[in-house]
Amino acid sequence: MEAAARAVALQPLDPAAHFRLGMALVRAGAAHEALHSLERAATLAGPQPVAYVAWMNLGNVRSQMLGDVQGALPYLERAIQLDPTQPQPYFNLGHELQRLDRYCEAAQRYREAAATAPAWHEPALALASTTQRLMSWADWPLTQRASRTLLREQGASVFEQPFLATFEQPFAQEGRVQLLVDHPDDDEALARFCRSSRRPHLAVVSSAYGGADREALFWRRCAPVQMCWFDWPSSTGQSWIDYYASDRKSIPPITAAAAAFSERLVLLPHSWYVTGHSEWARLPTDSSKPSLLEPWSDASRRKGFVFTNRNLPQKCDPETADGWASIMRRTASASSSLWLYASPEEARYYQHAELLSRGVHANRIKSTGKIPRAAHIAMMSQAQLWLDTVNYNAHGTGSDVIWGALPPVILSGNKVASKSFASMACAAAACMTSVKSRKEYDDIAVSLALANNPT
Repeated sequence: MEAAARAVALQPLDPAAHFRLGMALVRAGAAHEALHSLERAATLAGPQPVAYVAWMNLGNVRSQMLGDVQGALPYLERAIQLDPTQPQPYFNLGHELQRLDRYCEAAQRYREAAATAPAWHEPALALASTTQRLMSWADWPLTQRASRTLLREQGASVFEQPFLATFEQPFAQEGRVQLLVDHPDDDEALARFCRSSRRPHLAVVSSAYGGADREALFWRRCAPVQMCWFDWPSSTGQSWIDYYASDRKSIPPITAAAAAFSERLVLLPHSWYVTGHSEWARLPTDSSKPSLLEPWSDASRRKGFVFTNRNLPQKCDPETADGWASIMRRTASASSSLWLYASPEEARYYQHAELLSRGVHANRIKSTGKIPRAAHIAMMSQAQLWLDTVNYNAHGTGSDVIWGALPPVILSGNKVASKSFASMACAAAACMTSVKSRKEYDDIAVSLALANNPT
């Protein structure tokens, strides 16, 4: 820091000196001082392409240190104008746009980053995450190639990529469980805690709650017995995790699972997935349903058979959309409609476009964004059949389906995320529409629709 400040004093018109001081201030956590030095560096550098790095870091400081995501955008756009051949400003701008829920714009910036640096897989992976949230698959080949590259680099033959594990907020019930183990954050205090009489007898790690402190708690062997449970995508592969809690529906055949998991398996008698519906909104009264559900009212339901899927759009994939479109074409005589969940709102356009391209008329597709939980569960009771996503089943929404007494059609895949809803449904004695093939999935949906709406 002192050397950088001395360089500025000796050469006050040198943009590089101001830039180095700005970055030293960033490392010291002095955001406003760093902003001043980087702005001075950018001004002195003028329109030179090399000045892009000062503008890019101005955007980073605005967003990451000051929390001004909107204010970071002009800086990153200026960095791109100065040197459009650099991939990092495109990537950073895409990230900030995504934080503002501007997913279409974010996807375009990730495409530009990928185009300027084809060998860099991070933009393609970010593009995959963003476009999946929109249910848009125009970039599917590019994003799949990046995912395969990542798997090869990791050397993992049975690795699962949990797309939803990037959510920042822990589940509410996890926050309460976390309070039961009030462990310290710093290493020295954590080491003392793990040697004290306060150390737990059993520690459970869950992917619903993240953080380096959680990892430190477990690799220090803070409890005699350590187990992972709840939403962990597969084996942790870690020697300090003793047990993996699941159930027979949610893991591969037991002999294969025993070989694939580094942990010993604890098979719960019903389903590994739990929810807290007793604390959530109850079903509204019949008289309140129409006002909550417009235009999804009792009257609209009587016009034909209603399929629905209220999972997040990123759980869908082209093959599942092909199946839904086939079901809709085969049930046209039953005046069938498909109700979908559009969050973010931009996903609505892509949901309609993908199904229109597969031969489903626009007036048979209905999408809505976030609505009150009572209305959401009431909507489940207004539909007649749930069409589950295959590669990533319903999880929390699956319990809403059961709570709303909505019959589901479920096809389990090979990974834990694609087996979860079958586990939950069977625990609720609703196994009869859990099928074994995509053809059976389509056929049972069609037969139920036609049987309920004969021509």
